[in-house]
Amino acid sequence: RSAVRKRDKHCKVTKQGPAERARGTDYTTLEVAHIFPLGYAGHPQVIEWLTQDPEAQDVVPLVEDRKEADKPWNAILLRCDIHRFFDTFQWGVWKVRLMTSSSAFGGTAAR
Repeated sequence: RSAVRKRDKHCKVTKQGPAERARGTDYTTLEVAHIFPLGYAGHPQVIEWLTQDPEAQDVVPLVEDRKEADKPWNAILLRCDIHRFFDTFQWGVWKVRLMTSSSAFGGTAAR
């Protein structure tokens, strides 16, 4: 969670940042959301579906198990209400390109 906060610094949809206060940064209005749902990571039917999509081949090894999918590359900082809309499929990410990035994020980052 802290790696995503450090990387994103604000809600990636609304650009709202955390509140600054005397005792430090207040992230209570911001949450880290998984882009690819952890509940689907490693699920055989989901992996089979992804394997059949030529554009998803790079994603398959990254979501074959929950441990691999629970990394900063698969997360985004969102305002709490925007996170709820995302979790209830009121908006979503259609396509994510994967590229190598700094080793701070496991060598792979989502853009």
